[in-house]
Amino acid sequence: MLPIHNIGMVFLLTQLDDLQDHIIICGFGRVGQIIAQLLSERLILFVALDVNSDRVSVGHALDLPVYFGDAGSREVKKLYTTLSKNATSIILDSPGANYRTVWALNKYFPKVKTFVRAHDVDHGIHLEKAGAIAVFLLLPSYFY
Repeated sequence: MLPIHNIGMVFLLTQLDDLQDHIIICGFGRVGQIIAQLLSERLILFVALDVNSDRVSVGHALDLPVYFGDAGSREVKKLYTTLSKNATSIILDSPGANYRTVWALNKYFPKVKTFVRAHDVDHGIHLEKAGAIAVFLLLPSYFY
């Protein structure tokens, strides 16, 4: 029996035939939710992943395709292969997690355009070197 937190990802992986050319949002915190809202308003297909079950619940409450999953895990590689022929947006809380995800995507899926949030300028430079096509820096004051 799978742990309860893996059931959503297993369900998503069984639905891959119906999901193609979606943008993958890695992280469904404040910025991920804003990106999801913008994509929804423009009728752009996406799937969001987060390891925080409260954030996944928020997505489900909004009737959005948000699933519990680690963006850098082996299980998610099949998701990237099928869904994201276009782009991935990475907005994880940890600079290290952002870097690892960009690096892995660039290594295994070099045609995927990767947009990522940097936590500071130096972090942004490292993300570009890891393969991000675009790096953006959001300061908390932007949202006040």
